[in-house]
Amino acid sequence: MPSIGLEQLLAVNPAWLLVAHYREESIVKRWQQDPLWQMLTAAQKQQVASVDSNTWARMRGIFAAERIAADTVKIFHHQPLTVVK
Repeated sequence: MPSIGLEQLLAVNPAWLLVAHYREESIVKRWQQDPLWQMLTAAQKQQVASVDSNTWARMRGIFAAERIAADTVKIFHHQPLTVVK
């Protein structure tokens, strides 16, 4: 599986960052301790959201599409998500 480093992410510098956690120990937790993290626009604006990895990466079909769309609307309107872990 391709991976991305914090430096590469900073080069893209997204306004929003949607993170799916596939393991208990997330790379994002380590990144948040790095000074580069605070240079990310998404981190500065507190626009980093966790999404359900099962729904966003493994589910298929119309139900997954509807759930992802609903999650996206909530995220961009700063409403809490119901994330199943």
